[in-house]
Amino acid sequence: MSLNHAFILDQVRRRAGERAAVLDFGCGQGEFVALARREGLDAQGCDWYAGPWAWLFDDVKNNPALRDHVKQIAPDGRLPFSDARFDAVTSNMVFEHVVDFEKPIGEIARVLKPGGKFVLAENNARSLEVVFLERLVNVAKRALGRVPHERRRVPLGIEEWQVAGSDGLMVRKTDMPALVRHCSGLGLELKKRFAGQFTEAYVRVPTRLAKRAIHAFNRFYFSRVGRPGPALSNVLVFRKRRTPS
Repeated sequence: MSLNHAFILDQVRRRAGERAAVLDFGCGQGEFVALARREGLDAQGCDWYAGPWAWLFDDVKNNPALRDHVKQIAPDGRLPFSDARFDAVTSNMVFEHVVDFEKPIGEIARVLKPGGKFVLAENNARSLEVVFLERLVNVAKRALGRVPHERRRVPLGIEEWQVAGSDGLMVRKTDMPALVRHCSGLGLELKKRFAGQFTEAYVRVPTRLAKRAIHAFNRFYFSRVGRPGPALSNVLVFRKRRTPS
């Protein structure tokens, strides 16, 4: 079980109750759905399962523990659930790959009950890693004659297009204040913000010893420091307003 899965499950239980109805948005192969159901929550999952990811849904359909609890999102982003269906919605590093984020976040607000919680994990555009380390890496690439990935600033943060073959993959580092403002307009108020892992620098170092040291620092920062501002990964907990503002 990943650190984020454990932490997000704890946040759901604390804020939505032990028997909450929970939706995992962008559930992939359903690991979090399976975990939450084992822990007694009424958990459902949804994902697009389109294009190169279609094989994931075949795995879900062949899993008897998940096939009745995971659904496909419509191409237009509409969720296959009724209004105010869930006590909580979770999303773990999903919106960083969603180009048009407004529709699915609006859908999440729709399926949440008044007072329900939205627990979201995303990477932070204002983290030290993005502001300093990624810039240094791109400068080094240019000095070596390599072309960095295409990057652009958008209202929600920094988007970087990574291309594999003929398929493009967008990765966004999120501007957290902009995300909070957008969610507030949908009736979702920020209640808590936590640090996840501090850095992903372990993917850039060549030795196992260095990787272990970075993982150890990430665990220390998560458990002992916890300030979200400098950290790459952030977990945000929103609450849906009970009455319109």
